[in-house]
Amino acid sequence: ASPVVAAAIPVVADLRPFVTQINSALPDLEAVTSRLNAATAQILGYLTDLDAFVYNTTSVTSLRDANGGILRGLLEITPTTLPLPLQKALSNSSKH
Repeated sequence: ASPVVAAAIPVVADLRPFVTQINSALPDLEAVTSRLNAATAQILGYLTDLDAFVYNTTSVTSLRDANGGILRGLLEITPTTLPLPLQKALSNSSKH
């Protein structure tokens, strides 16, 4: 990290002009951040579900897997996914 820090020294050497501008924005930031505790408390119980959702749906939208590029799609056709009249016709034909 030494080269990065050395290159950053001229940039961060005097941040006083920026701090003055940030101080004027603090009241606006306080109005927004004061509501974050309540929002975080409401979401906290769902973080495990949200984590699982993100993890499980990432591969659905991915165009790559261990074997290279891939396009995923899943189509499931079962008797319960067919319209009701077709379900009856299939169940009647299987009884004969």
